[in-house]
Amino acid sequence: MKRIIKNLFIIICFIVVALTAVNFVLAADPDTLLFGGLQNETGNAIGLPGGQDPRVMAANIIRVALGFLGLVAVGIVIYAGWLWMTAAGNEQKIEKAKKVLLGALIGLLLIIASFGIVTYILGKILQTV
Repeated sequence: MKRIIKNLFIIICFIVVALTAVNFVLAADPDTLLFGGLQNETGNAIGLPGGQDPRVMAANIIRVALGFLGLVAVGIVIYAGWLWMTAAGNEQKIEKAKKVLLGALIGLLLIIASFGIVTYILGKILQTV
């Protein structure tokens, strides 16, 4: 149990360090910040301009949320593969990895299906805009 917690802590630390490093690399010029005066340019850069239809903004938010869920599902698939590869022949660990992998794949299929349904529905709704 201690080993699992240690490995989980190392993975979380790695993710935090990676995201922090990306934050510094993608730092914007102070003149382009929302409180720096060029609000419309910043809004356009992130895909949420102020004069946009609320339905389009909701569609963008839904697409981003489903994309994030897809990334989480792929991460769980990778975790299941890691469990399986480190099982070292232990049948209980292999069964756990199979269950996690099956659940992750079902979740990934549901996310892909919901993304397709949402894309179709939003396409039909936004055609009337």
